[in-house]
Amino acid sequence: MFQKVSDTSSPQGVIAVVKTPELSPEILKSGKYIALENLNDPSNLGAISRTAEALGVSGIILSKDSVDPYSPKSLRASMGTLLRMPIIVLDDFVNTIKNSGLAVYACVVDSDATPITNVSFDKG
Repeated sequence: MFQKVSDTSSPQGVIAVVKTPELSPEILKSGKYIALENLNDPSNLGAISRTAEALGVSGIILSKDSVDPYSPKSLRASMGTLLRMPIIVLDDFVNTIKNSGLAVYACVVDSDATPITNVSFDKG
C-alpha cells in the first residue's frame, strides 16, 4: 500500500496527509519578492525558493500557468521552504506586478548586465 500512495520509486518511509497553506493574496509594497512567470519545472521552483528564503525574500509570486508550488516534486526540491514562504499566484501576472508599486528588476544573462551584488534592494 505504501508504494502505491508514494510518488517516488524509493520512498523514505514517511507519508503525511496535510492541508496546504492558503495562498497569500496580497503583495506588500514594503516586501521583496521573486516573481516567476511560466515556470514549468518543479525542481527549479524548489531551488529558487530555497535561495529566496536564504536572501530574506518576503514571498514568491507565480503566474497562474506556472508549476504547482505544492506538488510533491516542488516541495521536495524546496526542502520545506514552500511551506514557510508566502506564495502568490496571479491571474494577470504582468499588469498586477506593473501596478504593485514595487520596483521591478529583470534578470538577464548578459555580459553587460549589472551584477546582482551591485543592486540595492533596500526598498520594496
